[in-house]
Amino acid sequence: MKTLRAIGSWVVAAAGKAGCVHPHLIHRDIHFSEPCLQGAEIKTHPRKHSRLEKTMGQNFSTFTFTPSVKEAQERYGSRRNYADEEQEPDRFNLTAKEVAFIESRDSFYIATVGENGWPYMQFRGGPRGFFKVLGERALGFADFKGNRQYISTGNINDSKKAMLFLIDYPTRQRLKLWATCEIQDAGDAPTLASRLIAPGYRAKVERLFLLTIEAFDWNCPQHITQRYSLDEIKEQLNQSNPSFLDLFPPRQPNN
Repeated sequence: MKTLRAIGSWVVAAAGKAGCVHPHLIHRDIHFSEPCLQGAEIKTHPRKHSRLEKTMGQNFSTFTFTPSVKEAQERYGSRRNYADEEQEPDRFNLTAKEVAFIESRDSFYIATVGENGWPYMQFRGGPRGFFKVLGERALGFADFKGNRQYISTGNINDSKKAMLFLIDYPTRQRLKLWATCEIQDAGDAPTLASRLIAPGYRAKVERLFLLTIEAFDWNCPQHITQRYSLDEIKEQLNQSNPSFLDLFPPRQPNN
């Protein structure tokens, strides 16, 4: 058993060389005794993975395994395995594993569907931790001023539904969330706004997105190309050279 130390979305060996990243370690290997916060210690237990791990919930399959999907699974040989997964209990309450992953993101993708049936995918970004966990099933984020097309906003106002895709490239992890949503104007909910607005981040907040999780699913790390943001590289290099950050000005949003 190894003891690792979590630094943001990184996992580094506590007894190993500083900055020694273990990118292939995924959260399904991690047993949390405390929420994974800055500097928290994590104990890992090596184990073998089955090809299809028990990570899905019945709600996930209810939303996604439509008759045409089941027909495709039958045709290509995976239906038997996924039929077993459909008998698993519902899973929609977040554990420490999901909370740590969500709150360490600096971006995610959100998908909605318009009244004409066409899907729409949008990138959302901000400072690390701008996507907040408000409860076992409750999430929220501040909606910054953008290009004013309001496609996601309009779609959610109509359907009250969204699907989110969160990915951590260094560790090759991805989490899918299905949620019902509501949108509030920031000026109408000042208490909630104070919880969702990131201090010191210079961006105009127009709305607040509130999400109730209906299902989630962890994906396997296959075919995810590892890549690192400038902030992640700076974070690692600064461990051995504290003056390194002086070479880079702080990042600010475009106004």
